[in-house]
Parts: sequence; C-alpha cells; structure tokens
Amino acid sequence: MAQSIDAELADLRAHALLRQLREVDSPQQPSLEFAGRKLVNFSSNDYLGLATEPVLRNAAKQAIDEYGVGSGASRLICGTLSPHMRLEEKLAEFKRTEAALTFSSGYATAVGTIGALMRKDDVIILDKLCHASLIDGAKMSGAAPGFRVKDSKGEVWFLSLDVKRAPRAATGAIAVASRLYWALGYHQVESYLGARLARA
Repeated sequence: MAQSIDAELADLRAHALLRQLREVDSPQQPSLEFAGRKLVNFSSNDYLGLATEPVLRNAAKQAIDEYGVGSGASRLICGTLSPHMRLEEKLAEFKRTEAALTFSSGYATAVGTIGALMRKDDVIILDKLCHASLIDGAKMSGAAPGFRVKDSKGEVWFLSLDVKRAPRAATGAIAVASRLYWALGYHQVESYLGARLARA
C-alpha cells in the first residue's frame, strides 16, 4: 500500500499535479503575504472583499462576545442561533422569496440542496463545466445525471439530457448550471438554456 501511494505521489509530481497547502501570512485580500513575498491574489472567491470588510469584522466580534464561537451541534439538534435566523430573513426579503437557508460553504450548499431535492429515480441535467461541488452533489444524490453538448458554431455550451441513460420511471427532473463559469470567464445564458430545455 505504501509503495502504491508513493508511486502515485511521484507520478503527480512528475506531471506537476501535486497540490500542497501554502501558508499565507496576511488576511485574504487582493494582495497577500506569502513566504515573505507580496503577491497579487487572482484565486480568491472573495469577489466583494467581504473577508476584511470593517463593518463585518466588528459585527463578528460582537457576535462572538454574545454567542461564543460554536453552535454546539446541528441546527436541528441544538436549535438555530438568532443571528442566523435574522440573516436568512434579511436574505429572503432582499431576494423577494418566501424563505432563505444559509450553508457554511458553497460545497455544503450544493450537496445539501441537490440531495434534498432529488431521489434515486430522478434525473439531473448537469453541465460538466459546472463547479465540482455541483457534480459531487448530483452524484451523491443517486439521481441519473445528464450531460453537455456543444452547438453547431462551437460557441455556446448548453444542457442536454441523455434520454437513453435516464430511468423510465423518473418522477422528477432538475437542471443544474453555474450562473458564471469562473474557469472560462463567461456567463451562462439563462434564456438560451430555458429555450433549449423547453424543446427537449
């Protein structure tokens, strides 16, 4: 086993695919202190700069003073803290929806939401260019995934269900797409998707 792992690690190194944790000596912001060097950060998901926003930092400090630094257990077991409830109420109001539910990370959102909505015999129409968390969520849900195809001009990616692979007894279906394909830098055209799906 150890030899097999060592061989795999060596292969990853040889192909420059071995990823390692890197220690950062500064807050997450547009420029970072890394190994004594100041570098521009092009990899962050902190698009709005909220990680170091003074108002949020002060609010977090106040919340720690009042509520501590842990929930004790899941929301269903120990209850939901008031700040979480107020946040979800404000989000629902802002989005003009009946309610809102927050998660601790984008990955948890994808896995939790897709898994809650879909069942084994359902169908998920999923673009392979979606974030890995959406793909994992679809796989873990047990539903049958669709696949992507390209249009004749090779310009737009759209969704298409592999009908031959879909279970005949499917009771539900959902289309999953990223609003912004960050790796490629272009927006998914929702109206185009809707039109293609309507004709499927």
